[in-house]
This record gives sequence, structure tokens and C-alpha cells, in this order.
Amino acid sequence: DIGMPVMDGIEASMKITDMIKKNLKNKEVSFIRKEQLPRDLIDEEKLCTIVALTAYTTLETQQQCKQAGIREIVQKPLISEVLASVMDKYFLD
Repeated sequence: DIGMPVMDGIEASMKITDMIKKNLKNKEVSFIRKEQLPRDLIDEEKLCTIVALTAYTTLETQQQCKQAGIREIVQKPLISEVLASVMDKYFLD
């Protein structure tokens, strides 16, 4: 959620993407060595898909989300069919 207290979704996403970039630089992703990954997963954008849930849909918020590594924004109120469509887009083979 973009509007969470203490650490909002944008800050959390930045930390996640920074961690992935650092791990890729060190040739490790969690417990998997980079050499063991399929070639198309070596790109950090494909390693982690972050989907934001927010009521804030301003152009500024969308730009901040993109810069933080958020690939998709789902607007509140949450509609289950919209969420299912986004999940299918990124997670179905």
C-alpha cells in the first residue's frame, strides 16, 4: 500500500529493488547463484514484480511508483477482477 505509515509502499519498493540490485551485483539472489538463473531472469525488473495498491492515482504518484520499481498500480477500492487480471499478467506462464 502506497499510504502506509512508518514506511510507505514507495520506500519499501525502493528498498526491495535496491536489495535485488545489490544481490545481482554480488551474483547472488537469495540462496540462488546468478549463474543458475535462466538468462531471462537475470534482469532485476523480471526478478521482482511489485504491484502497488493505492487510492492515490495522481500522475506524480504514478511517476514515483515507476521510479521505485513498482510495475503496476491497482487502485482502491480493490476490485477482485482487476487484481486477478494484474496477477495473470505477471504471474501466469
